[in-house]
Amino acid sequence: MRYESLRERKDRNYSIELGHRTQVTFSCEFQSAEKPRTIEVDYEAKTFRKDGQPFKYVAGELHYFRIPRAYWKDRLRKARYCGLNAISTYVEWSSHEPRPNEFDFAGENDLVSFIKLAQEENLLVLLRPGPYICAERTLGGLPAWMLTGNPDMQLRTVDPPFLSFVDRWFRVLFEKITPLLYGKGGPIFMVQVENEYGNYFQCDQGYLRWLSEKMSSYVGKNAVLYTTDQASDSAFKCGPAPGALATVDFGAGNDVDALFDFMSYRNKGGPMVNSEFYSGWLTHWTENFGGVATGAVVETMIDILKRNASFSIYMIHGGTNFGFTSGANGLPYKPDITSYDYDAPIDEAGDLTTKYFAIRSALKKYKDSYNLDFDYAKEKTPMDYPKKAYGSVKLSAVVSIFNAPDIYDDEPVYEKIPQSFETLEIYSGYVLYETYIPKKFPDFASLSNLKIRDRAIVYLDEEQRAIFNRSSEHYSLTLLQKDKGKKLSIFIENQGYINYEKHMQGDFKGLLSIPAMDGRPLLGWTMTKISLSNVKPLHDMLTTPNSSTVKLPAFYMAEFKLPQENGSYSQPADTFLDPSGWGKGVVFVNGKNMGRYWPSVGPQITLYIPGCYLKAYPGVNKLVILEEEKVPETLEMKFQDMHRLRG
Repeated sequence: MRYESLRERKDRNYSIELGHRTQVTFSCEFQSAEKPRTIEVDYEAKTFRKDGQPFKYVAGELHYFRIPRAYWKDRLRKARYCGLNAISTYVEWSSHEPRPNEFDFAGENDLVSFIKLAQEENLLVLLRPGPYICAERTLGGLPAWMLTGNPDMQLRTVDPPFLSFVDRWFRVLFEKITPLLYGKGGPIFMVQVENEYGNYFQCDQGYLRWLSEKMSSYVGKNAVLYTTDQASDSAFKCGPAPGALATVDFGAGNDVDALFDFMSYRNKGGPMVNSEFYSGWLTHWTENFGGVATGAVVETMIDILKRNASFSIYMIHGGTNFGFTSGANGLPYKPDITSYDYDAPIDEAGDLTTKYFAIRSALKKYKDSYNLDFDYAKEKTPMDYPKKAYGSVKLSAVVSIFNAPDIYDDEPVYEKIPQSFETLEIYSGYVLYETYIPKKFPDFASLSNLKIRDRAIVYLDEEQRAIFNRSSEHYSLTLLQKDKGKKLSIFIENQGYINYEKHMQGDFKGLLSIPAMDGRPLLGWTMTKISLSNVKPLHDMLTTPNSSTVKLPAFYMAEFKLPQENGSYSQPADTFLDPSGWGKGVVFVNGKNMGRYWPSVGPQITLYIPGCYLKAYPGVNKLVILEEEKVPETLEMKFQDMHRLRG
């Protein structure tokens, strides 16, 4: 007979039959011997108290939505090995609700599994559910579909439509994460209210109060609510939320004492916290690769450690903006590169850098003050995943964008005037706008009044005539008599919604004006939506041996097998795709969008291709690209074992 322990018997219902008809049911509840788990802020003692004891944390930021699920455990373990006792992550609303009231928590959106995995790795969790997160993600993680039907909606305010969307989202989200709060036995010990609201132009205190109360209703005393802002009077005027610990963020080279003294003064005590200690920096296309020197990072971190402060390294591991998820800054408009390597201690491909080991060495000296349950002597250094150069592949032309109905989102839309992406209900990718040039117009007439967001290639009868972007000073095109009656096509790319400050409000995409010929409006437009959400129909299309029969923009494809492996490592190795010689476009591997390439402007040249997205021998891998501007004579791309992020 199996005997139940007291814990197994707790809260169990028991039934006893009396005679043939009567049944009495009673509950036998045993008092747990375990003390309740608590996490709170002691403002007077200037510390956190975890289960009643003083507590500090040293955390690192990494984002589940930027890391292949197959690599979550590896990245978390490497964060732990660095000497961290917590990790911090945003929750990206737009990934979880890609369409209104359609929620996705599967695969790489499985937030619950990620948090549980962190707990298995003995890491606490700082959860940053927004709803706005910035994070250099398109629209700061807010779903762009909110802009459809509500173009005047005021984001991050008490505007009722916005609050209603947030309320619905939080009901779904917190149902999943509430059981994972620290007070309920989970690892989530801190929950952030909004994100850097002190830098937002609206400064709507009613919104912060509503949001803080909403989060408090879900979190209660099971975790600490907090905010994050720059340590300045202007940021703290609007950023802190009622009932939340107001923390600061800063990077290397700052006066640590002055910033923490400011925080303590504004909070009237409480623990010292830097919620975003910057280990690197973001990078836009056309810029030099962003980064911060290792020595500067370690020197400032030691100053933080000497203050016995808690902090989170942003980022401990950056990851990748797969697909069309990267955001932008403005103005002038500057879209982010595909890579989110961030010059972080763990690089984009998960390798440990010299910055990582320098940080680990510094943290080791302070391990006792951070309650680290970690034996540096016994832990083995995590291994970097293999990287391999799989060589060149030759691509073949498949089909022009002008003649690819199998990958259009649906039937083209016809309207008298051009419609925005948002009106068309497409929130990433491209729209092809088409009309015809009038047969009567003066010589050297000007095609003008072109308001483009974000980048457009202009064609006449499918021959390229101009390229415009929203930073261009010149938005007109001179037409000749021979252009009369030709088809005008404007292929417009959404390069990412602005994710920061006031310019994110009203960042609509597409052809946002009525183009004019010699001052007269061009009316009657056909619009084709091309989000590229599914390119697998191209996998079965016949290919041609060269590009001469296909007009750009066009799709190209190659099939390739990886070499047969005899070693013990069966998973295909990570690799990096080098598109040098090509112009600008998007890469898909086995149907998954790897992101944008643009080697002519850089600084990023190669794209990170995780081995978990490849098929081992003898499986056939399919590489599909959409090339917009330029094709090399060789039609080749190369898989190499080294990343090129600095041009």
